[in-house]
Amino acid sequence: MIIGFSHFIWNVSNTEEVISLLTKKGYLLDFSDVNILNHPSKNDLLRHYNHSHDIHMFRHPDFYDIEVIDHFSGYDRVQDRIRLHQGNMVEIVVPKGKKSLEYQFWEDLGLTRTGDSVSLKRPVPAWRVDIEVTESSRTLAEQYLDLNGITSIAFITKNIEECSNRVRDSLSWASDAFKLEVNGKSLSIILLKSPTGIIVELIEV
Repeated sequence: MIIGFSHFIWNVSNTEEVISLLTKKGYLLDFSDVNILNHPSKNDLLRHYNHSHDIHMFRHPDFYDIEVIDHFSGYDRVQDRIRLHQGNMVEIVVPKGKKSLEYQFWEDLGLTRTGDSVSLKRPVPAWRVDIEVTESSRTLAEQYLDLNGITSIAFITKNIEECSNRVRDSLSWASDAFKLEVNGKSLSIILLKSPTGIIVELIEV
């Protein structure tokens, strides 16, 4: 099962500028790790595969944690599917008529639907997340990890295989499980795509 929300992943090409912006908003740098291997299991989710990437983890006592990542892809298109608004309001945008498919995926993952939103309620505030699902009739960008902007949502779990299997019938794509060394820790990870293409990262702890 999902233990809790972990963080949002913000892919950038202007790392120092974004770090300065987050610092001004009261975010504190938890750690940086550079030249991390880009595991081949991520290849389908990258417009341009680069051997390594850099990450900088930022935390804030009142807002969602954000991982700033640079894939060095040189790709400048901005993603338009995951949006962070003031007051910890999160919005994901899906194609018109696809809400029911999207809701099913998030409910299978363990979130609870209320109206137009899905949420994860946990006793630890940092593990909670509320996501509003909205529709758009315009053509939306296909999601990749190296688009600029918030590209994916990460959750922590005790068993990534069990969580992945729970959404097997409602997802559109899944990576194989793979290991990644981050900040001195070996992490087991699976990447998923919701029915409409929202990228989710499951991290085993």
